[in-house]
Amino acid sequence: MRFIHIADVHLGMQPDAGFPWSEERGEAIWESFRRIIRLAGREKTDFLLIAGDLFQCQPLLRELKEVNDLFASIPETIVVLIAGNHDYVKRESFYRGFDWADNVVMLLSPEPECVEVPEKKTAVYGCSYDKKEILENRLDGVRPEGKMKYHLLLAHGGDARHMPWNPGRMAQAGFDYIACGHIHKPGILIPDKMAYAGALEPTDETQSGPHGYIRGTVDEHGTRIQFVPFARYEYEDLVLNVTEDLTQYALETKLKQELALRRMERSEKSSV
Repeated sequence: MRFIHIADVHLGMQPDAGFPWSEERGEAIWESFRRIIRLAGREKTDFLLIAGDLFQCQPLLRELKEVNDLFASIPETIVVLIAGNHDYVKRESFYRGFDWADNVVMLLSPEPECVEVPEKKTAVYGCSYDKKEILENRLDGVRPEGKMKYHLLLAHGGDARHMPWNPGRMAQAGFDYIACGHIHKPGILIPDKMAYAGALEPTDETQSGPHGYIRGTVDEHGTRIQFVPFARYEYEDLVLNVTEDLTQYALETKLKQELALRRMERSEKSSV
């Protein structure tokens, strides 16, 4: 069984608000989401797991319809998603009662629930946020059950005000993989067992380094995961030595030269 794990897409957000390129960054988030859908379809991935905050805020009905059409375009992939603290399920949320495509399951309840997919021999567990902050770990005590061969858990949070959990304790629950969201930098919490996919595209300058998704396989040999860089944009720390008499043109030229040098060095490393 093969899966793609994404989280914190934040559709509708425009990073670097107030700057000339902000609108372009917002469109890049949508485009990267479309690209991940195409990738899942092309590779005929069994599951696309979305661990919360697909949207930056409460989704509009037209946005849900747009996303649903994208999901429907990959009918061989089962999409399972939960709502996070940004797109939490309010009483008047359009998430409630939305008619998803046949290959889409949203675990809408604020309490842990499970969907079984017999043709994939897989059960997926998780719960959605019903408010911005959840101070207790609602997933504590959830264990794999039933007759499915593989068991996956979607979990959004991990800090003091958003479903605080102990990674070691959660990893001992018996799930084949725990797909985490909320932290925007990708990170492996327990090797081949529990990981943050990070934001699909970085959303602010504190999120330096590559962003992308987790690709995973679960079979009789166990679970194997790999972080895959995928984002169109990446924040980098760059220090330039300048003097008082440096002109704007000279500064821009120096910046372009430094960026070109970094691209060349990165290209050389990737070709080794």
